[in-house]
Amino acid sequence: MSHYLIFGGASGIGAEVASKLLDENHQLTIFDIKKPDAKHAGNDYFFVDLSKPEEVEKTLKALPDDLALDGIIYSAGIREICSLSDLTYKEWKKVFSVNVDSFFIAVQSLQGRLKSGASVVNISSVSGVLGEPDRSAYVSSKHALIGLTKCLAVELAHKNIRVNSVAPGVIRTSLTEQYYNDDALMRKINNNHILKRTGTVAEVAEAVLFLLSSKSSFTTGSTLFVDGGWSAFKDI
Repeated sequence: MSHYLIFGGASGIGAEVASKLLDENHQLTIFDIKKPDAKHAGNDYFFVDLSKPEEVEKTLKALPDDLALDGIIYSAGIREICSLSDLTYKEWKKVFSVNVDSFFIAVQSLQGRLKSGASVVNISSVSGVLGEPDRSAYVSSKHALIGLTKCLAVELAHKNIRVNSVAPGVIRTSLTEQYYNDDALMRKINNNHILKRTGTVAEVAEAVLFLLSSKSSFTTGSTLFVDGGWSAFKDI
């Protein structure tokens, strides 16, 4: 039985990944600011505010000494929607703290607990390779996350630990739910997806499970796009 630690495992993509891993009878430890629902209640849960990396580091040190991990899934993320002029440095730092800093702290702190052959997967975004208006912090943080993924893959390869990223397009979660109440915005979003629809948490979770598994044993430092073709498309 494998043991995985999931950051942001109580909702959205993280919760779907957790459900699929539980269906395969794996053990989970969940870090989140939200308490997991009943389906995930039997797993170890730690309340963690990922916007405070120093608290993340402190909580990681409280894990049992004998905990050995087969993988880490970092599925937490936040974003702002405001112009560059309105974006405060405080908000910029908060976005980076959740999207990048706490992931760095997690892998750095847990590298000694990862077994040989373990896999680390984070959730980036198609925004990690494209620019967008009114999301300077979010887009920059997702670019940084993809860059960090490559560096960690290099650093941990000698331990036979793989590090990869999944980059979704628009997926229906609590973070994007407001989009679905705006018909004009949804038309614009779906025009950017070659498949002309948004994705599901289940579709992203399948990509994560692939990268956790031995089926991707020769894949590291890579970003797997689950974006309906968004990153491959330009309407000229």
